[in-house]
Amino acid sequence: MSTFRITSTTTRLDQNGKVSFTVTNTSGANLRGRASIKTDDGVSPDAFDIAPPKERDFPVDSTEEFAVTFKKPKVAPAGDHKFQLLVVDPRLTDELGNASNWIGYTILEEKTKPFPILWLIIPAAVLVVAAIGVGAWSFLYGPWHKVVPPVVKVANVQVVHHDPTEFGTVQVNSSSPSSVIQLHNSGTKDTSVTAALAGTDMGDFHITVNSCAGTPLAVNQDCEIHVAFTPNSEGVKSAHVDFSVDSGTAPSEIILSGTAQGVSAVCFSPQPLSLYIYYTSPPLTTVAPVPVTITNCGTAQLTIHSATFVGDSYSLMRFTITNNQCTNQTLQAHVGTCQIWVGFNAPLDGHWTVTLNVFDDTANSPHQVTVEGTRKYSPCLPRYCIKYVQPSL
Repeated sequence: MSTFRITSTTTRLDQNGKVSFTVTNTSGANLRGRASIKTDDGVSPDAFDIAPPKERDFPVDSTEEFAVTFKKPKVAPAGDHKFQLLVVDPRLTDELGNASNWIGYTILEEKTKPFPILWLIIPAAVLVVAAIGVGAWSFLYGPWHKVVPPVVKVANVQVVHHDPTEFGTVQVNSSSPSSVIQLHNSGTKDTSVTAALAGTDMGDFHITVNSCAGTPLAVNQDCEIHVAFTPNSEGVKSAHVDFSVDSGTAPSEIILSGTAQGVSAVCFSPQPLSLYIYYTSPPLTTVAPVPVTITNCGTAQLTIHSATFVGDSYSLMRFTITNNQCTNQTLQAHVGTCQIWVGFNAPLDGHWTVTLNVFDDTANSPHQVTVEGTRKYSPCLPRYCIKYVQPSL
């Protein structure tokens, strides 16, 4: 899926180490774009500066310009290299985005120039070398001889950036945007990094991306962990991400938290409600009130405020709410029910339809149930001439 179109005016950095990118929202929806650098080899993305802000709002078809500057790192392999500008929407579960074409650049090998007056200090250098030789012999073989321990290489993995991990309020059985946790190995040895969820509510969080898994984290390299809040039930949730390494120092745990909010839902029985008046003689005009049962079939409590009929004026004359047990009632999730009793009267034969609107505290209020009424002559026995027929559900 294409979300961003990224173009540049050149395929290589200019003489000042700069290049500009034009980024356009082509998704057909409002997005938020976060820019980052992707390199092809041993050059760290930290060697590039993106003019702030790195994260911006992108209305539909809008265009933004990102200026990128290369600053040569202290440690970088000489030769030809390339990089891309990557723009993603961090709010989307899969962080959809696009990358630019590769932009090339060259790092020249630095050569040490000989000191122009080196010949002036050669005699002094000879004396120094001689003194060092005497000192080294004394250190190695003299009475003060000591064994120099070997240099031990060790990894040092640190969290260099992480998005907020307090995820706010998220509905049950849905997911928040992922938060990025970036790790960096500033030590002298490669190491394998393991990230795992732990804590009471670890099942309500999910590691969506783990670029640290599979291969060791090399010296001066980064990897990322993406974590989302995916609650299974209501309430305040907390957990943490634990890190471990097979060599050196691992980062401290990162705390995760969020609030899970349920969703209430309204279910009617029966739906629709059909009322009938069957008669022989004398003609009948009314039917005993029949209940409409309302159930909270969602995951959060539901409060019902009121109910009323809507329809054409002639049909509205045929129906009445004889008893509303749901007004200002709070129904608990899954089990809460209440009833609204509906009466029907018809002085003449015919068929009428209205809608019962039920107003509640959900976002898609009011909820509606169809109510039908029919009066007609039927050659039935007297004890069956007034009846309520509930259709199959």
